[in-house]
Amino acid sequence: SSYSPLLVYCLISLFSICYAEAYPLWLIAPTASGGLGWSPAQVGAVLSCDGAFVAAANFVVFPWLATRWRMTSLFRVCCAGSGIVFAVTPLLGRLSGRPDVLMPLLLLHMFVKTLCNSTLFTVVFLIINNSCMRSQRGRVNGLGMTFSSGFKAVGPTLGAISFAWSLTNGLPPPFDVHFTFFMSALLAFASLAVAHVSFSPRNDSPLEEDDDAAEPPPSDAPPAPVAPKRTSTGSSP
Repeated sequence: SSYSPLLVYCLISLFSICYAEAYPLWLIAPTASGGLGWSPAQVGAVLSCDGAFVAAANFVVFPWLATRWRMTSLFRVCCAGSGIVFAVTPLLGRLSGRPDVLMPLLLLHMFVKTLCNSTLFTVVFLIINNSCMRSQRGRVNGLGMTFSSGFKAVGPTLGAISFAWSLTNGLPPPFDVHFTFFMSALLAFASLAVAHVSFSPRNDSPLEEDDDAAEPPPSDAPPAPVAPKRTSTGSSP
């Protein structure tokens, strides 16, 4: 069934967009509120590294992982990794006074987040296609894009509003600056729970299909006789 992979796809679309919306807000948030208090130029410089990390994850690391891990196992590991990375994000704010330590850890943290996130989307697309017949893939992928678009539309609003609320509510942890990141982590672990229950080793490869059924059966009727070719003879005038 494709319902569980589609549900997981919607959930990872939600928490990845939610986290992506809150992350730059956390970078520029005041240090007194738990952020890093960076300038827009510093934020842009760090986020520009994400493009290189995406290329490295997709073209170097993922092909290496795909030859050594089953897709379902790789999904579970990266989903758990995403949840852990999301949860520890606000803890890096405690190193705001140590830029020599903060910057390497922040870049390493960003690379692990990007690797897990890009791998999740790649693997879930493969699992969705493996969960249905070839003739159904267009319809199933269309449904997935339709439903996930709704979750992606909610993600930025949820991330921005929840992060702004966490900075101004005056509540203790986990409802302070940690709230949005913990919420994203919970969504990641919820995706992991759904995948753990519903994914199986048969999702690691395409469904077997009987291609012979599409071939027309041989006919037992004898071939029709071929009429002899008639030649015309002309008479001289």
